Amino acid sequence: LQIYNDSEIVITGGGVVRIFVQSGVGLHSKTNVDGDATQLLIYSPEDINLYYGSVTKAFIASRAEFNLHATMVGAVIAENIILQSSALLTYESNTPDFGDLCTIPDPVIDHYQIIHQNTGLTCDSETVTIKACTNSSYDSCTESTSSVTLDLLIDGSVDVTQARINFTGSTDVTFNYTLAEPVVLSLPNATVAATSTLFCSDGSFNNSNCQMSFVDTGFRFLSDGNVGINHQLSGKNSDTGYNATSLVIQAIEKNNVSGACQGVVINQEIEFSAQCTNASSCSSALVVDGTPVPTSDSAPSSYQAIDVGFNGTDTAEIVLNYPDAGALSLYARYNIPVNGSPSGTYMTGQDSFTVRPFGFDIKVAGNAMAEDATGSKYVAAGETFAVTLIAKQWEGGDDANDDGVPDLGANLSDNVTAKHFSDENALLTHSLVEPFGGVVGTLSNNTLSNFVNSEQTINTAWNEVGVIRFNANLSDNDYIGAGDIQGNVPHVGRFTPHHYKQTVEVHGELIGECGLLDSSWVYTGQKDSATQLMGAIRYNQQPTLIITAYASNGVDITKNYTIGNDVEDDFNMLSASGVIIANGVNNDDIINDNIQLDKNGSDLITLTANWSTASLTEHPTEEGTLLYTFSDFDHYTFNKNGLSEVPPFIAEIPLKVESITDSDGITHGSDAADLNDAIATGVEIRFGRLVMKNTYGPETSTLAIPMQIEYLLSPDNYIVNTDDNCTVIATD
Repeated sequence: LQIYNDSEIVITGGGVVRIFVQSGVGLHSKTNVDGDATQLLIYSPEDINLYYGSVTKAFIASRAEFNLHATMVGAVIAENIILQSSALLTYESNTPDFGDLCTIPDPVIDHYQIIHQNTGLTCDSETVTIKACTNSSYDSCTESTSSVTLDLLIDGSVDVTQARINFTGSTDVTFNYTLAEPVVLSLPNATVAATSTLFCSDGSFNNSNCQMSFVDTGFRFLSDGNVGINHQLSGKNSDTGYNATSLVIQAIEKNNVSGACQGVVINQEIEFSAQCTNASSCSSALVVDGTPVPTSDSAPSSYQAIDVGFNGTDTAEIVLNYPDAGALSLYARYNIPVNGSPSGTYMTGQDSFTVRPFGFDIKVAGNAMAEDATGSKYVAAGETFAVTLIAKQWEGGDDANDDGVPDLGANLSDNVTAKHFSDENALLTHSLVEPFGGVVGTLSNNTLSNFVNSEQTINTAWNEVGVIRFNANLSDNDYIGAGDIQGNVPHVGRFTPHHYKQTVEVHGELIGECGLLDSSWVYTGQKDSATQLMGAIRYNQQPTLIITAYASNGVDITKNYTIGNDVEDDFNMLSASGVIIANGVNNDDIINDNIQLDKNGSDLITLTANWSTASLTEHPTEEGTLLYTFSDFDHYTFNKNGLSEVPPFIAEIPLKVESITDSDGITHGSDAADLNDAIATGVEIRFGRLVMKNTYGPETSTLAIPMQIEYLLSPDNYIVNTDDNCTVIATD
């Protein structure tokens, strides 16, 4: 269940809404925000994630991991609870109606499986594996967690029953059958009836109709002394590396007196053949002791004679290698001689095993492989990129600890492809490498379905900034009983924001100066008293802009952009110089007032800006957001000319961001709403003049000339500026 940003769960009326989800849950938006937490219960056996920006009121239960990145009211129960740095969980003390959530449901078994050999020896015990599976697929088994009891019936001319076998999930059962004949296996009297039919397999996960043949003489294969051939890795010798095994073929016959097994001495070559029983086709041969043997997708029709070294004993050690992927059956036969000549009667043996690819080579198209914030950029948050998984053969240098899993950072690109890996599904998961303690974010698509020719490609996107690691594995964590197939890429990135949006935190308040004092008004054209070089208008409160980094959808804020603290994990590539303020048509710092028209009423009044360097800092509470604060040393002057002779008005100085560009070339968004003007205001602008009156007197006397400072109150109406107690007139 995924509820994305443009969706919302709204609960109206009384009662409780209970949502049961078999898979994982991800909430990205509003869930029951206007309701009460006791009205909604969400349950999943898988992970539940409440992502950044979401608001949820609910009671939540998970049998796996609960991850809270956002705001929640209610309560949580889970196997593992993680509250991220920005999370807020408010506990709701009232208890909802849980309904039947806490009752124990009746166990459900989809089907039972019997994993067995095709052939058994009458002189030896035989072991089969019984599984109780809850999933519907026969090529894997999700084992039940419920206890069941049943019988194992070996149906031949004489029935043998292993009665009342009790187990949970799976169990091994050993029995003896002493007659050389075919038998049929079944599981009667189960305490929990399966909803689907019994599935039997010889180890290749192909239905064998539950038939086995017991013989008095034959070959058996032993892996380190245990009956059966261990599962193998594609392209690896069976005696090397992961799961290295001393693989022995043994010739056995039944002692006619005691009924016990005894060895058969062989002095000749024996013949081998192979069948791929669970793959799209076979094109490569299974290799036994360095010799390819006939391998096809049908029952053996030809064999290859090989001297495996019996040398007058009943055992010989062999080494297997198969370059492809799939389930195989290995057949051995020996033409029993009579009086030194082949009799046409064969001693035979067969065993099944799986050869799985060693690992996935994960190809991330164009990956810059940056390890931290100092590395090259890759793609922007939310932009799609291609990821291809290719099933590969084993190479010893990629598995230093012999665990059958590619080492972290192992380069599988030069490994040979393990052919015929098909119809499988894989999952691509990610974890955060840098910045430390950042947001994990979300992959838009992480399922690779139905591999063809051993590979599959998806287009995916990550909605955050930073460097991530990719891991891949099978969706059901198992390949024909041989375990998971994994792969990894330790560094994918560097991911950048897709674009920036700019809004206004503080528009700013203006103030003038009157000598050394602050003033609520200034004259048109007035300069600062200290230098007469800059305008007399400055900030009483500095304008501050908000610049936020976004993913491509324009909704997800890339919070990792500002989380880092040092060079390696600081992904903020924007500096104050990357924010360009519009400075006039001719880039001469002459800009227009926001609304005030000139004397002719046709154009806006102009002013000159003296800007100093602004500051760019991280927002103290909002991740992914920066604050651009105009300098306290900025000054403004309204230009004085014939057209600026207008009555007093309150200045509205528009501070327009023309562009935002960081060192990666990431810019502001293309929508008009992505850039917003700050309007600094608060000081009155007066058009002033100095008026000198006539005077007279003897030319030999010093004359006093009356003068006064006036400003235009209304058209053609100047009055004395009684507020001016700071203007100094030079008389020299």
